[in-house]
Amino acid sequence: MASKSPGDKLAADLKKILSDYAEGITEDIDDVIRKAAAKGRSTLKNTSPKSSGGPSFGKKHYADQWAVRQETARMSTEAVIYNRAPTYRLAHLLEHGYVTRSGKRIQGKEHIKPVEEKIIREVTQGIRKAVNS
Repeated sequence: MASKSPGDKLAADLKKILSDYAEGITEDIDDVIRKAAAKGRSTLKNTSPKSSGGPSFGKKHYADQWAVRQETARMSTEAVIYNRAPTYRLAHLLEHGYVTRSGKRIQGKEHIKPVEEKIIREVTQGIRKAVNS
């Protein structure tokens, strides 16, 4: 059997160090993404338009239906903030406005885009912080 050369040991040690570093950064990034998604969901619940009357879709309000779906794969994390059924169809109409049957234009209330931009900034800053520390 051939003995390992000092170069092989150095390569193995370097590989282990880089693997540990990548694992630590991945955990930090996952944490940043989870926190940003939860914060975005609560912000959308607070800033989304609310109906003036009772619940418009059975017992469910549009603003209360925001949820987060998180998926973690080997080296990636994804968090999607979405509006659950039955009110998910309203998101585009409330954000951009719509035309009624009588031809009257209802202006949209931009409530999703500002939260999206804020989350993107927070995640970007969090990732930079995780990589630099």
